[in-house]
Amino acid sequence: MPPPLRLIALIDLFSQEEKVTSTAIQLAEKHAAKLHFVTLFDHIGNLTADHDFTRTPKEQFRYLEAKLLELLIHQTNQLGAKEAVYTVLSGPPSQELSQLASKWGADLILANNSIARTIYNDWMPHAYTATPLPCKLHIVADEEKNPWRFFTRLLRESNLKKFLTPNVHKI
Repeated sequence: MPPPLRLIALIDLFSQEEKVTSTAIQLAEKHAAKLHFVTLFDHIGNLTADHDFTRTPKEQFRYLEAKLLELLIHQTNQLGAKEAVYTVLSGPPSQELSQLASKWGADLILANNSIARTIYNDWMPHAYTATPLPCKLHIVADEEKNPWRFFTRLLRESNLKKFLTPNVHKI
C-alpha cells in the first residue's frame, strides 16, 4: 500500500489535545505528504465575546472565520507545521469535509474523537443524511485518555501478562 500523499487533519482549536496535529506533522514528514489543516466553524470557543455590534452579521461571521484561521495557523506552526494549507469549514461538517477531501484529493483524514463525532452526527443529525467521505477517517486517540488502549499497551510492553494469565494445570 503506498503511503498517503495528501493528509487532512481536523483540529479542535479549543481542546488541549495536540495529538492530531503532531501525528499529522509526523506522517507528513515521514511520507513527504502534503498537509491540510482544517477546523470547524462550530468550534468557536470564547471568540463570540469579541462581538462588535457595529458589524453586520455577515461581517461578524467573516471576522470570526478570520480569527479561527489565525488561531489554526498559530497553533499548528507552534507544533512544527512547516508547509500546509489551512481551511475553516463553515457549513454542515460532513458535507463540507467530503467536498473538500474530494476536491483536494485527500488520501487520509485524521481527527480526534469529538471532531469525528461532529463529522458523523453533523450539526442536526435528524435533518441530514450521512455524507460518505471519499477516503478513510482515522481517529487519533490519546492513550492516556482511553484506559483500554493504555492498559493493552502496558500489557504489550511489560511482564504483566504472566500475572493476568490464569494458572491452568492439567490433571
